[in-house]
Amino acid sequence: LWSDNDVELTYFVEIKDVDIEYIDSIKEGDEIISSVTKSSLGTIREIAKMEKAYVYDYVLDENGNMTCVLSEQPKKYNITVKVVVNADFEENVGYTVSGTRVAIGEMLDMRLPSFVCRGECTQMYDTNTEGEQ
Repeated sequence: LWSDNDVELTYFVEIKDVDIEYIDSIKEGDEIISSVTKSSLGTIREIAKMEKAYVYDYVLDENGNMTCVLSEQPKKYNITVKVVVNADFEENVGYTVSGTRVAIGEMLDMRLPSFVCRGECTQMYDTNTEGEQ
């Protein structure tokens, strides 16, 4: 079984539906702590993207038919943060950070210094090879 215990991993986490009043609670330089293991998941290097949040709503059109529309959620944002951390890589497991698996599509329960949230890993790569996974 192949493993590497010294990989610098860059990964991106999307935090959805953040209320506008909490946007400033997610800052570059903040350490992310796992709400599950209480261990560090890395440091936010950059707020990579911030965009308005949208939701699908079902409404009746003028003919009384149900239709699906995309509606902006007032005062809500989706925020993507870039995190860099030393990780372990193990064959058949993938990347782990302090015992927490980090993989595209994986949900992470996180605590920041002044904000608690859940986010989805959307992108990741070995920082040293810069090849996206």
